[in-house]
Amino acid sequence: MRLLLLLLGLSAAAAAFADNAPLLRSGGPLLGFTYDANLSAIRPIRGIAGAALLGDPVDPGFPIALAAVSPSQDFALAVSSADGTLRLVYLTSAQPAAVLNGALHSPDRMAFSPSGSAAIVCSTDSGRCQALTGLPQNPAVQDLNLNLTPTCMAISDDGTAILVSAAGSGQGW
Repeated sequence: MRLLLLLLGLSAAAAAFADNAPLLRSGGPLLGFTYDANLSAIRPIRGIAGAALLGDPVDPGFPIALAAVSPSQDFALAVSSADGTLRLVYLTSAQPAAVLNGALHSPDRMAFSPSGSAAIVCSTDSGRCQALTGLPQNPAVQDLNLNLTPTCMAISDDGTAILVSAAGSGQGW
């Protein structure tokens, strides 16, 4: 009887393992993505909370100078180190990266709204900032006249409210 119970238990364990085999072959559970500045790459975070590792870099089809991953973890904004263009990189689909027409050349600061439907990007070289709305499906670019270079910034989900601070300015908008 014990042998029969042992065999049934092993059979159930083998069936459970077989059901999870595709998950194991794909690299295990996926917690999200992060920008790895040391490698200038977007990398998946694989594993479970408390026991996760960074996976191999995502290949967006161009070299990355800077990137920010959206809070929804399904796309990122990335600056090409080859030509300075700002691009949308789709992380959970096979869509190719898309250039954001009219976006700043080589921004060096980026921040997403809480849902990721908007972002603010700034270039300390040019002192310009832009609001990006409608992300990721219908991106729209709007220039912002801030007259300062933010060190800290935030934007609302609809892109109508921004909060910025600049070092030494004593000002915030």
